[in-house]
Amino acid sequence: MSLCIRPNCPNPQNPDNILFCLACGSELLLEGRYRVASILGGGGFGKTFAVSDARSNTTKVLKVLINEHPKAVELFQREAEVLARLNHPGIPNVDTDGYFTFFPHSSQEPLHCLVMEKIEGLDLEKYLRQRGDRPIDQKMAVQWLTEIVTILQKVHEQNFFHRDIKPPNIMLRADGRLALIDFGTARAVTGTYVAKQAIGQVTGVISAGYTPSEQINGQAVQQSDFFALGRTFVYLLTGKDPSHFYDPINDVLSWRDHATHISPQFADLLDQMMARLVSQRPQNAEVILQSLANINQSSQLGSTPTQPTAVPRVPPTQPVTHQPPVSSQIAPNFGASPLVAQVSSSPGNKTNVALIIGLGCFLPFVGLFLLIGAIALPSFLNQANKAKQSEAKTYIGSMNRAQQAYFLENNKFSSTIAELQLGIKSETQNYSYSVNVINPKQSVRLTAKAKVSGLKSYTGAVFVQNAKEFLTIAGTCETTAPSQTPPNMPELVKGAIQCPAGSQSLAR
Repeated sequence: MSLCIRPNCPNPQNPDNILFCLACGSELLLEGRYRVASILGGGGFGKTFAVSDARSNTTKVLKVLINEHPKAVELFQREAEVLARLNHPGIPNVDTDGYFTFFPHSSQEPLHCLVMEKIEGLDLEKYLRQRGDRPIDQKMAVQWLTEIVTILQKVHEQNFFHRDIKPPNIMLRADGRLALIDFGTARAVTGTYVAKQAIGQVTGVISAGYTPSEQINGQAVQQSDFFALGRTFVYLLTGKDPSHFYDPINDVLSWRDHATHISPQFADLLDQMMARLVSQRPQNAEVILQSLANINQSSQLGSTPTQPTAVPRVPPTQPVTHQPPVSSQIAPNFGASPLVAQVSSSPGNKTNVALIIGLGCFLPFVGLFLLIGAIALPSFLNQANKAKQSEAKTYIGSMNRAQQAYFLENNKFSSTIAELQLGIKSETQNYSYSVNVINPKQSVRLTAKAKVSGLKSYTGAVFVQNAKEFLTIAGTCETTAPSQTPPNMPELVKGAIQCPAGSQSLAR
């Protein structure tokens, strides 16, 4: 069978011994050598096919761009450039003539095509699913991480960085070797890039759960690849998406308790790779490779991952009845006044005196406690409300970033919280969360509506700032006073989000 790649072909399936599509008349033998055999996948920007190369008699991969945005074309051409320059067994090979344009029958717009080596195997996301989401062990993880970092070292040495490392973009070949794929978002570190980065004109490439904050803001660097790679191995070592362990309130990824089969040394390395600040991450691939060599050496010397030491449970001691020593017992008062002697000689009176004295001592403390409470209570309630509001701020911020990622991957905004895959519930004890798509390709509103009085409400917004560049801008507005009504949709004015009356921007 020979497939026609024209996007709107009514019947793309054809016999494999003809040159033109029977349904639309488009050529079937591309560049005089490639015949499309089957479709491998597709997304918002293009499709991927398996093709047979008549010259080499091999099966290759054909990527076809079906999105005409100039930025999409630029990213596509960049992938061809990067792959042609990088010669490494862990990177798909592309011939110098692997990139070409194809005009379907009666079409004035070309399809941009890229033919590359077909990496046989499974991507790591599918691989883990085939294992029933069973985590890999440390030996395999160290070996795999060493392989991928070695590939990244080659990429970084050529002044490129990948920008989209995640399990689906790492292939496991049938022989056990790994390959890094999908270089469509790779960037060259050039003077032009640095200049654009400084003024915020760099496209933010986002994959939810794997992209560091600096990349979300269009400030990606080579160390951004290390962050994404660390998150990838959290997935491989736990069998769960990193977002499952993310605490948005405290901005912490609590994953280590779910990977107790690895050594603290290895876990520390992954945490360093995923550090919030770029300066706290390993500065180059060589640093990571050296750490991995040390971990590997420790394993060969017989070191095993330390398990938490169980603290022995000490049985509670038996209560002991206290007997005061003889010297502490009350002695006769020979020099007491008649009144004191009378009171002292009566057990009931002794009790009353003790009660009076006790109350006299205790009541001032009660008054002081009530006074302090009256002063501190408003401050305490204010702090409690701030903690509750922190949830809303964090959730709206996370939803903003996830919508940016969703738009980049799907060329539209998501209409549901569930699609964002953040694990955020639409209803919590203090807030109701919702998504309102104003225009699937232009803007989306996200709200946090306070359920109780005393709390502020919030509105997040994401706008498409430049459709040609796929640039999005996000922001959050907070009511200036406690309110159970979220702010109205803000406006995008000269590239900045302007909050409506009665609210203020959290970016102040």
